[in-house]
Amino acid sequence: MTSTLRALAIGALAMSASAAAAQNVDMRFLDTGAGKGVKIWSDGYDGNVFAGQLIHEIDAGDSDLTGIYTTYCIDVHDFVTSRFKTYQVSNLADAPDAHTMGEDTAQALRDLYAYADGAQLAADASNTFAAAFQIAVWEIVEDYDASVGIASLDITSGSFKASKTNGRRLRGSFTNYLSDLFGSIGSGARNPGLIALTSDRYQDQIIQTTIPAPTTLAAFSLLGAGAMRRRRRA
Repeated sequence: MTSTLRALAIGALAMSASAAAAQNVDMRFLDTGAGKGVKIWSDGYDGNVFAGQLIHEIDAGDSDLTGIYTTYCIDVHDFVTSRFKTYQVSNLADAPDAHTMGEDTAQALRDLYAYADGAQLAADASNTFAAAFQIAVWEIVEDYDASVGIASLDITSGSFKASKTNGRRLRGSFTNYLSDLFGSIGSGARNPGLIALTSDRYQDQIIQTTIPAPTTLAAFSLLGAGAMRRRRRA
């Protein structure tokens, strides 16, 4: 079963982050999905990295969390592991392990996920969109300041920066996607089923336990940023 189908299968359960809190699960990294190589500068790591979908397997025993998921990284300080390791299921505001983001930043991520509407999880997502979504997540976690709003988000300055692997600026579709994604912040979206998986030794991840219907995903993965901009203006 694909990660998207697994997420759909448990979507009806609508498990809340509060119910998931304090649960331990075993998780391992399986593979990368859509995405691209980029260069980042941060308080945790400087260098070339993969930005995009990460495929993880969760073993939570008889819990409905057991399955394979498409995740995004919220932790620039650690690395993934291909061996099963114990992770804490956490409320988003209490992650990542290196420095908790707090409720304002958690809400910014909820806005981001709600706006992307599941397109970031689609198996046919474009490599550029998946990479831009990951960069947006990192920038929000590392640099978002609610008192300033989206003006605090700039991938060329601040605690977190990103570029092409050769150090040149990200342009074109990258810039369009990021502009759309950052522009969604402040919508006050209801919780789209986001929880965090944290570890003090391995890379923390964010998963979405409820996602839109497949027809919605297909529309976004085919139309991309243009469709997002048109929906915002509607």
